[in-house]
Amino acid sequence: INPGFNDEVIDQKVIISPNPAGVYIDINCNGIDSVESIIISDYQGRIVHSIKNVQKNTREITFRIDISSYIKGFYCVGIYTERGIWIKKFLKM
Repeated sequence: INPGFNDEVIDQKVIISPNPAGVYIDINCNGIDSVESIIISDYQGRIVHSIKNVQKNTREITFRIDISSYIKGFYCVGIYTERGIWIKKFLKM
């Protein structure tokens, strides 16, 4: 995790909606220079979804991910960039 990122900056640049979610989530990365990959893991650290080789040098990009098969609970979304890792959480209902 990049210590230069504070919660307020993350809240403005990475939006996960809806949250809580049931069938899908949209991950909107706004103003992040280069998203390299996105990894979703459960709270035990198991990777449940990953997107590699994401478009580079994109100022705004949105991903829709089907979470209908996920077990109810909390999940972490890691957005990996050249500057560090952005971590957000969401609840699967």
